[in-house]
Amino acid sequence: MSVEAVIFRDADRAPRVRLDTEATLRDDAGYPVELTLIDLSQSGFLIRTAVELDIGEQFSIGIPGVAAHRAVVRRRDGDEYGCEFFQPLTEQEVSQAGLDTVIAWPGTDTADFAAHPPVTQRYPRRVRALIYGAGLVLSWAAVFGISRLIL
Repeated sequence: MSVEAVIFRDADRAPRVRLDTEATLRDDAGYPVELTLIDLSQSGFLIRTAVELDIGEQFSIGIPGVAAHRAVVRRRDGDEYGCEFFQPLTEQEVSQAGLDTVIAWPGTDTADFAAHPPVTQRYPRRVRALIYGAGLVLSWAAVFGISRLIL
């Protein structure tokens, strides 16, 4: 007699986004742990790390393009861990995840950084040449001054 197994997919499971990107986990003591963020949804994520985590362990995870969020380990399969966020991510955060290489501080808008990159101003070419020349002259003066003291 054979029994046919039927696997049902959870209809209420949040859709997952495949990332395979680097992320950082910080435990309650603040120690960083580098890991691979395999996939992400609004409610949780799957990570791979060589560091052993306990089911029920709480931590903060820094996801590139998204602010750091608190999470808890819910399941383990070898070196892969299924985790759940305490506060679900927004759809915008899920779509932004992995796009930036910078982990935003909580309360900042990462889209604002992309729209308004920091402005850096360079000195005019003449001023830069003067600074370079003055540095060159002063360094050689120091060399000659020290050589006179020694000799």
